[in-house]
Amino acid sequence: MMVIITILRRIGRTVREKFGMTGTDNKGTQNIFLDRLSYVLSQDRKAQFGLLVVSAFVGTAIFAPLLAPHDPMAGEFAVLQPPSFEHPFGTDTFGRSVLSRIFFGARLSLSIAILAVTFGAIIGCSLGLVAGFVGGKVDDLIMRFVDVVWAFPY
Repeated sequence: MMVIITILRRIGRTVREKFGMTGTDNKGTQNIFLDRLSYVLSQDRKAQFGLLVVSAFVGTAIFAPLLAPHDPMAGEFAVLQPPSFEHPFGTDTFGRSVLSRIFFGARLSLSIAILAVTFGAIIGCSLGLVAGFVGGKVDDLIMRFVDVVWAFPY
């Protein structure tokens, strides 16, 4: 965990030196996002754990072909086997390694999550810009639409 924090601090320092942002703002605090992020991560154990979990998930998604012990789509005759050294999470009803399928499933889950956040940001920013620039009844209509969307749970 400290390796990630050290990397974030070095990135922040490099950005400050490259762009000449070594000064402070009028309150006497540094105005660099990565410095604040690295400080919060160095102090908060829950944030460190969260970063570790997200990093592990992204790492398994990126390196799934290297980490997976078997082909996730290749079936074997070992149907519904319990966990063993060959298949750490066992096999499914078609004899496929569950661990390999989890690793490759992380890739799909991460891709869908990134796509959903991107579309949500595009739609939200567009509606916010329209509401902010036009104002009036259009702003009220967009706000009521957002209220209706928020009324439904997940």
